[in-house]
Amino acid sequence: MPVETFHLLAWGVIHVYELLEFILDEMIHHVFETSRHTTQLIVFYLMLGVFLYGLYRLARLLRFFNSKGSPGFPVGACAAYEEKAPLVWTLWLLDKRIRMLCGFTFGGACLALLVF
Repeated sequence: MPVETFHLLAWGVIHVYELLEFILDEMIHHVFETSRHTTQLIVFYLMLGVFLYGLYRLARLLRFFNSKGSPGFPVGACAAYEEKAPLVWTLWLLDKRIRMLCGFTFGGACLALLVF
């Protein structure tokens, strides 16, 4: 019985994913009037981004649960890190901040050119 239940669950997840992919594909194809290949690339990168964001949130959640009193892990380490993290940005000189933001913008533009 557990094998059939898992198979039914996997079947449902796959079909929901395919339906979401189809809806995004048709919506992007209709709104932006792109070719089928370009639309599939856009949908792929959108789905990849959503998946990676989910992994990021999961990692943050697991780190949060790991910091709550697990043996061998100093509980105050996360609090000290979170206090020091905003100071890093303020201690940088203005030109370093501008270079970093320009680098991220240029990287995003290159990625957009690769996708589109």
